[in-house]
Amino acid sequence: MSEVNIKESPDIYYLGPITSFHHQVAQIWQKTIIHTTKLIPVDSFEKIFEQVRLGNFGIVACLNLISGPIQSNIDTINNSHFLILQKIRIPINFNLASAQHSQIDKIDTILGHNQAFLQTKEYITNHFPLAKLIPTSSNSRAAEIVSQGALQNQAALCSLASAKYFDLQVLTSNIEDDASDWTEFWVLRSV
Repeated sequence: MSEVNIKESPDIYYLGPITSFHHQVAQIWQKTIIHTTKLIPVDSFEKIFEQVRLGNFGIVACLNLISGPIQSNIDTINNSHFLILQKIRIPINFNLASAQHSQIDKIDTILGHNQAFLQTKEYITNHFPLAKLIPTSSNSRAAEIVSQGALQNQAALCSLASAKYFDLQVLTSNIEDDASDWTEFWVLRSV
């Protein structure tokens, strides 16, 4: 990756909380910038786009091997005339994680981002056909909610980093429907 020379020090906004796939990409992008920037998590793509309009950097997922284009993000980018500074593709591996000492056969509720449900549809259908699926703003947010223990017998679809950060037990690893799954994230800046 080449360095980006910028005169100001805009912050980098990403879909959080910490340890999300967006956060991982933000950390990669941050290393290419000469000036110090802060990584700032937000809870929606709309808030990322708002910050890009204000002159900050934004990291948004736009394409996934399994679920295809994330058309709403692509449409917003095209209609806003943002600059796409870089496209960063990372492998996506999902884990089913729950509170310590949970039993996998007791799980009846699964939390995750809607994209994660699409990317793990086969696994969920085969192993948890009756589970209640609760969408969250991100998979790391799902892990955070599960770690707070509001619901019993719940699990999160999340990265290994999120499971570790929120002290969750990984019940099953690599549950994505395609082992070569990846997501492409676009680094944005206003024109």
